[in-house]
Amino acid sequence: MQARWLVPLAVALLAGCGGDDEQPPTTPQGKQAPTVTPFPSIDFADLEPGREYTTRRFRPHIRLTLPHGKWKAESADKPDHLEIQADPVGDVTAAGFGFHHMTKVFDPAEGGEIPGDAVDGPDDFAAWLTSHPHLRATRPKPVDALGLKGVSVDVRVKSSQPKQYKDCGKATGECVVMYVGGTETYVYGSDTYGRFLILEQPDGKELVVEEYVEPASEFKRQVRLFDEALASASVVR
Repeated sequence: MQARWLVPLAVALLAGCGGDDEQPPTTPQGKQAPTVTPFPSIDFADLEPGREYTTRRFRPHIRLTLPHGKWKAESADKPDHLEIQADPVGDVTAAGFGFHHMTKVFDPAEGGEIPGDAVDGPDDFAAWLTSHPHLRATRPKPVDALGLKGVSVDVRVKSSQPKQYKDCGKATGECVVMYVGGTETYVYGSDTYGRFLILEQPDGKELVVEEYVEPASEFKRQVRLFDEALASASVVR
């Protein structure tokens, strides 16, 4: 991985899934929903293409089916983050997509050196991206995804922040410390192309869908798989 580096705070390199803290969603009539596989509760578990998965801890509950290819639960099913890693193919060095409540981000102007430097996430993540002094961001454009409405913003790194995370040295070119995910701090480098879908939940809060690819030149080809997965995804109310 060259740019959108993740820095594990605690990583369990195990496979499988577990945890029984919550049951899968049920139908409004109280009957059990059609059989689906709970998302893994440990990081880096293998995911099976063609199988329908559902979150239990992440809310709103999300169901989706992964297309062909090799996938891993980069970050397990957590209350605010769910991250899926694609197996790099060809010229791709890193790729994946995820679902977030952006609860902890880094000061756009200053960055940060440790997770404790993170601050509370913004109420409007699209505005946070487009006003970020170290990112090149497209204008927000309307988008529909997961049955929700919102906007889409594409980003590239423009310059480095003065305070950099320790693993910024592994990123290609400039480095921007972005946010704290499930158990990691996420960093974008010059080779990273990111797309964020900022969707409005029924409760008024934001659901952020992230798609990233390295190198940026491979984004258009790789993102088709992510869009295929997202086309199958739905929010279970």
